[in-house]
Amino acid sequence: MPTPLASQRRMVRSLIADPSALDDGPASCIETHFSWIILTRRYAFKLKKALDEPLLHHDTPHERRLACQSEVHLNRRLAADVYLGVIALCRGTDGTFHRRQDDTAEADDYLVQMMRLDERQNLQWQIRHGRLDPADLDALVDVLAAFYRRSPPEWLSPGEHWQRMQRQISDEIEELAGHGVSPGSLGLDNLGSALQRLGRELKQLIEERVRTGHIREVHGDLRPEHVYFAGQPVVIDCLEFSRALRLQDPLEEIAFLAMECERMGAIRAARRLQNRFVEAAGECPPAGLWHFYVARRALLWAVLAIRHRDHSDALGGNDWDDRAIRYVGLAEGHLNRLAPERNDR
Repeated sequence: MPTPLASQRRMVRSLIADPSALDDGPASCIETHFSWIILTRRYAFKLKKALDEPLLHHDTPHERRLACQSEVHLNRRLAADVYLGVIALCRGTDGTFHRRQDDTAEADDYLVQMMRLDERQNLQWQIRHGRLDPADLDALVDVLAAFYRRSPPEWLSPGEHWQRMQRQISDEIEELAGHGVSPGSLGLDNLGSALQRLGRELKQLIEERVRTGHIREVHGDLRPEHVYFAGQPVVIDCLEFSRALRLQDPLEEIAFLAMECERMGAIRAARRLQNRFVEAAGECPPAGLWHFYVARRALLWAVLAIRHRDHSDALGGNDWDDRAIRYVGLAEGHLNRLAPERNDR
């Protein structure tokens, strides 16, 4: 009996082979860990894989329908004109699939329909090709700052929030060590100790930020490949499957985007994001908080890179070990960068 994933693969091949299936001419496909993206001339259609993993329950058509509806709803906050809706897919008697715009009815599967965006308007593309306009970064930060202001504060337990951060650092160091990630000059144990020590120094500040409403529901996956400058900046592909993971200090989310720019060599872009956001938010947090946020996000993404290693064949890449080491180096660099700033006080 074919597995749901095998059936979905046949569905994807059928949709690509039939130019009339999606009403927009010839199609191609990109496969990711969690979905297939079918590209036509004007649109991008996302089919979620039938997976059942921690935080990601997409193994039935009903669950995938709800996930698609949630993705459209959440992403319209920062990309209203991009996310067009959810399409139901039904198999005909001849074995081919046809679309139905009513996403509330039961169907064989469901697609998120999006406008296809110009790759050259993408922040990642512009960094790689040296085409980034600093004014676009300013406009992006202004859009994000307004988005954060619209999001109501989340009243978490300050102590539990800080303790969770500290536990995550320990768990991530342990996982990286267990996978044999080559350490930087500090070594993994020393890196973890230095990051936790900085976290303890910032404990009062972090808890105060929670108490004063700095935790908001954010995008959750603010990477350069998700940012487009199409007139007004738009941000796609939010982390839709876990609201808990979207609850962050917006400063940490901007620090993550800046870290990703820095990883790509765009140091000036990273600094501009930091400075512009501090200005837009009307606050001046200490440098230690920024470096802590960058370093802990870099550590998390080193772990995610190692986890992706098992799927490298499916994604056509095998550089996950090197990427993990680069993230560890970023974390170490920000902790080292903080030392002279402390000495200057």
